[in-house]
Amino acid sequence: MEANLKDRYSRTPLSYAAENGHTEVFDLILRNSNTSINSQDYMGLSALSYAAGGGHKEIVRMILACSDVDINSQNDYGWSALSYAASGGYTDLFEIFLMHHNIIDLNPKDKDSRSLLSRAAEAGNIDLFKLLFRQLPFEINSKDAHGRTPLLYAAMGGYIDLCEFLLGHPHLELHSKDLTGQTPLFYAAEGGHTDLCKVFVKHCTDIELNYKDKYGQTILFHAAVWGHTALCNLILKHGNIDVDCKNNLGRTPLSLAAQYGKTDSIMLLLEVSGIDLDSKDRHGRTSLSYAASEGREMITRLLLDRNADVNSKNNDGRTPLIHAVRSSPLKRRTIELLVSQKGIEVNWKANDRSSALSCALKYTNSKYADSRMEKLLRRYGAVGD
Repeated sequence: MEANLKDRYSRTPLSYAAENGHTEVFDLILRNSNTSINSQDYMGLSALSYAAGGGHKEIVRMILACSDVDINSQNDYGWSALSYAASGGYTDLFEIFLMHHNIIDLNPKDKDSRSLLSRAAEAGNIDLFKLLFRQLPFEINSKDAHGRTPLLYAAMGGYIDLCEFLLGHPHLELHSKDLTGQTPLFYAAEGGHTDLCKVFVKHCTDIELNYKDKYGQTILFHAAVWGHTALCNLILKHGNIDVDCKNNLGRTPLSLAAQYGKTDSIMLLLEVSGIDLDSKDRHGRTSLSYAASEGREMITRLLLDRNADVNSKNNDGRTPLIHAVRSSPLKRRTIELLVSQKGIEVNWKANDRSSALSCALKYTNSKYADSRMEKLLRRYGAVGD
């Protein structure tokens, strides 16, 4: 039997049988050939790695019964068979591997410096995590090449039971930050895991809730911009939250939520007493400017109802109306909402001498010709030079 023949990927028949869980075929090849059990393909994966990655217990047992098996073999990325088992959340496989505890390496690190505990946390299997944790308690705060701990990976997945288990450990570093400056709470917020955030918030101070990542954004940014309304409400009710905090670009949660059309987040933010509706970013743009330019009619209305400055100018001298006409000429209802406001400077000219009407005329004369915008502006008093 030519069991050692390899295809263009350097894979053997034994490798494919292991990957797909064909137990009888695997046993047949193993017993009737002199195939190398440790043969690796072009990525460095062995039959054991494929079997572990697929959770194929019987095949793993067969391989481990071979006296010459390299149980700690790693692929080109530093993954061992245990890495695949951990990533797949296969508790029963680990129990099989642990029978060989005298030769197995329980703390291999791949090229990203990920530990088995980190992989198990990402998989979210609490039983597997506890099993590994008993073997590797010192890895509780270990960081990979991205600065991420097991708790951070568990938070990303929203695994409450696993996070609560870790929070019960006296040496856990709850607010450990990764290379982007984000903590487990940030990732739980970004994923919209409200119940998990409630658990974390109990362990947080006001300072930690207002902590900024490397982009200058707090967890309120993540909750508001991703439209996680329940979470946004939870954060705002906690008290002492800086609702007008600015990121590195000068944007506020209100500004970003307005741009991306997160109406429910906007409604919650507008309930906060004293919120700065006209806060400007580094380009001089306000929340209304972004809402108008994106044609967000409902959000534009909400902001105007609370007396947002309809004539605010950005660094180029452009008003929300000019932005709206330039960016969303087909969103006529948003534009009509703006021009109908009392005191609007409908004929205001930006630094480049363009006005809302001149922008509309360019659109009227383009291949997408539509004179309705021009007529609408003229009806509300717009005039040309």
